[in-house]
Amino acid sequence: EIFSKGIIASSSARSKWTWKKATLKILSRLDYLFATDMAVESGGMLQDGHDSAITAGLAEKHFINKQFEKANELYKQIIYDDLPEPIDQHVKLRIAQIEIMNNNFDAAEEILNLMDSNNLDKIDLDKINPDSMYLKVKLCEGKGDIIEALETLTPLVDSWQDLKYFSTLGYSLDDLLCMTGNLLYEMGDHENAMSIYKAVLQLNGENAEACYMSGMCLKSAGAGGEARTMFQWALKYDPEYIEARQELEKLEN
Repeated sequence: EIFSKGIIASSSARSKWTWKKATLKILSRLDYLFATDMAVESGGMLQDGHDSAITAGLAEKHFINKQFEKANELYKQIIYDDLPEPIDQHVKLRIAQIEIMNNNFDAAEEILNLMDSNNLDKIDLDKINPDSMYLKVKLCEGKGDIIEALETLTPLVDSWQDLKYFSTLGYSLDDLLCMTGNLLYEMGDHENAMSIYKAVLQLNGENAEACYMSGMCLKSAGAGGEARTMFQWALKYDPEYIEARQELEKLEN
């Protein structure tokens, strides 16, 4: 979240204080000191060039506001621009993330192939991109390869205390654990999934997804009353959680 806010703040600052505005400010000061009209005469000639960092910030703002289509359009405009490496990687990761959300797995995989996502035993920790590993988990899950998703997620969870400093996508340990629970749930191992969701809620009691998935585990075990409570908690923490609302309506009808 800090990295994301930084990109947005930088974009805002660069939009308000461009090269043209800075130059006109200097010329205006010189005009005042020497009784000239350089600022007026130069105003029509000075032009600001394309600033990819501004576009990156605008795209990130759209992403945070869940305007994913507009965000993806802007990210793709600058994917081949000469951006600082951290922002360049973040842009590619966001594109892959959105493509996965849209079930465009081939497009996401093509982007991720540009990222360095080697295994922990083959590369130093400071060279690993945890976000590419995170998205590879999402990609495997979307394609139905649950085993590979778990195999990729496990080392990411195990080394999270070291890798978290290199992540820019805004997820946390409780999100990674929740992903682990989800994969176990998809494999039909609801008991162990439930144990993980409990651990997630101990880390972050307001994790709406853990509340929802706990409800799904309880529902499958025939504990409708307890499941209802968990769906209610999920909606409390995320009022736009459509699946939780739907499950709650099923139990109440």
